[in-house]
Amino acid sequence: MERNEAALAIEAMDVEKKQTYDHVEDIDALESEAQARDSANGTVGLTNADGEVLLVPHPSADPSDPLNMPLWRKWVFVIILSTFSCVGNTCVSAAGSLISFFLMDYVNAGKGYQDITNLITVPTLSMGLGNLVFMPIALAIGRRPVFLFSCALLFVGSVVASQVTNYEYHLAVRIVIGFAAGQSEALVPLMLKETFFLHERANILSFQAAFQTTVGCILTIFASNIAAAIGWKNWYSLYAGLSGFLFVVSFFFVPETAFERPLSAYASMTATVPDAVTDSSTVAARQAGGYTQATRPALDAEKYGPRTLRKTMRLWAGKSDWTEAWLVLKHTAQMLLFPNMLVIVLMNAWYLGVNIGMGTTYATLLEAPPYNWAPKWAGMAQLGQIVVAFVALPALGILSDKLITYMARRNGGVHEPETRLIPLVFPVCLGVLSTVLFGAAYADPYKFHWFVVIFAYCGSYFAFIAASVAGQTYMLDCYPTRSGVISFGLTYSLVPTTTAMGYLKAYGMYAGVMSIFALMAVALYFKGKTLRRWTLKYVKEDGDPSKPHYG
Repeated sequence: MERNEAALAIEAMDVEKKQTYDHVEDIDALESEAQARDSANGTVGLTNADGEVLLVPHPSADPSDPLNMPLWRKWVFVIILSTFSCVGNTCVSAAGSLISFFLMDYVNAGKGYQDITNLITVPTLSMGLGNLVFMPIALAIGRRPVFLFSCALLFVGSVVASQVTNYEYHLAVRIVIGFAAGQSEALVPLMLKETFFLHERANILSFQAAFQTTVGCILTIFASNIAAAIGWKNWYSLYAGLSGFLFVVSFFFVPETAFERPLSAYASMTATVPDAVTDSSTVAARQAGGYTQATRPALDAEKYGPRTLRKTMRLWAGKSDWTEAWLVLKHTAQMLLFPNMLVIVLMNAWYLGVNIGMGTTYATLLEAPPYNWAPKWAGMAQLGQIVVAFVALPALGILSDKLITYMARRNGGVHEPETRLIPLVFPVCLGVLSTVLFGAAYADPYKFHWFVVIFAYCGSYFAFIAASVAGQTYMLDCYPTRSGVISFGLTYSLVPTTTAMGYLKAYGMYAGVMSIFALMAVALYFKGKTLRRWTLKYVKEDGDPSKPHYG
């Protein structure tokens, strides 16, 4: 087929877009437009005609491009960010195993169980609010300065928490800690996304979750023992040391991951071959587009300069763009109106809320009759999560990345984000079962072994993490030129609702809502692409349309 015939085929596919190119004789602009349109809603080419995996986004020849970091540097980077997530999250959540110690200290001040529970739930809310504050700033001035500030804030918060003298002071400091720790929910995944290719994301995010779970479980297990031995205030001193160390190593080894690349770098040719184009040479040329590991551009240190430690240690790597700060808030609100995004956000929020609800009550259940665990051993319930970390989470990540490659090859090289939802089947079923079991065990503990409580708690955690990984990769795949920065809130009515309804009915209701979200995810798998195309027409590009906006 001649090039003018190919142009007619593309014109028939999108007449309105062709009108903007009335004076363009070459069809390359039309092809680029079609690629950008398809990639904007997540449909991209992931394999070429030979079945080789394409690198999305396309790497540049600049040694400072985070996609071009040596493998050992990438893994040092991943471990540092994963450790930050672990330290921040456990400083907030591991306090659930210290509830008995907090009660002993604050009971004379007239504080009850709900007040102590607020020490865990309110900082979790501040983690989400921290995202809304710090993520716009990170998109405006860079990821590195915000990450370093969060490490420093976590350090200061932990030091101050070790010196608190009353409940109100303690709660206020923990809210600050939550603000710092919140970057593990949005900034860390964004930085990882900017350092790895599309076909690697689920594996990396699952590794981060597995690492965070393993180390976090160890810290949580020993939290109650530390509190029993030297007091819960000195427990905060441990986190002060860890966060201080993280700040130092991050200063040297965490580079700026924001990198300006053209919009076309997020698209691959195979995604946009029109049905009307059947000439073998034209199709072959289209499918040859994009880079593989073998054909990626060679690094050009002469033109761009080498990657050096001095470059890595710069606090600001480029000019600030406060437009991005406004866009992230605007587009976050906008994307919450998209049905596919709303389902994922609410699903994660609910699964997180149920897991936190269990996390604030399992210790009380195990310490009461008939189990009668000593308070210092309550943290041992976290051991089951290490199994989740070592077995389930890596398998989930590997399965997701392998699955999208396999499905893309079956689909003529084209990747659809809905494939990311398939691995959710088992975790969601386990989460529903675990929620019902936990409510039943709490309602009548004499009928259940203590292992049921631990199994249910760990099963719920696995369901939440699986939903989080799948949700993040799905959102990043759906809108690859925008950041997945929508943070998840927590339904703080869990404790009052449980008290009013009773544990069996309340957790039965929680499991029912989880099932509804699971069914909505199934519908999303079949109709997600239609929704993406429908919502795309409501996305108004702000500023330069040739530039990807992370907000």
